[in-house]
Order: sequence, then structure tokens, then C-alpha cells
Amino acid sequence: PAGPLMVVDAEHVVDFFGHPKLVSRATGRVVRRWEDLDTGKVLASIRHHLPPPPHFALDAANRRFAVGTANGIEIITLAAQ
Repeated sequence: PAGPLMVVDAEHVVDFFGHPKLVSRATGRVVRRWEDLDTGKVLASIRHHLPPPPHFALDAANRRFAVGTANGIEIITLAAQ
């Protein structure tokens, strides 16, 4: 399943279900995964039955996102392609 999405460019999105994944918009193929970053399993706005998701922030204009971890904040910047 897909969770919250961030459009990166005409060819890619980042899906945040479970952990961040860079996905090809044309094929749906996962190009890159960040399995060590937990972004929760939220699929919709009704989520009272799920634990609160970890904090994460999207900055599509600068091709980056941040995820809160037990050790601080991880910032991932995607290179232009």
C-alpha cells in the first residue's frame, strides 16, 4: 500500500508507508529504500486505532525530507537527476 506521498519530480515520488521509498512514477518500481527510518503505517486520516506515526516533514521544493528518530532528526536530500 501507499501512504503519504511527496512528488520529487516528473519521474519520481517518495512513499512514506512504513519507511521512505523512492518510487518510479512510470513503473511503480522502488528505486531506493530507507528501511532504517520508520514513518508509520498511516493510510488515511482515520487512524485512531494505530499508534501515532513518527514525526516527519516534507520539503518537496528542495527535494528533501526529515524523519524524527530516537537519536535526533535524519534529513535526506535527493540528488537532481
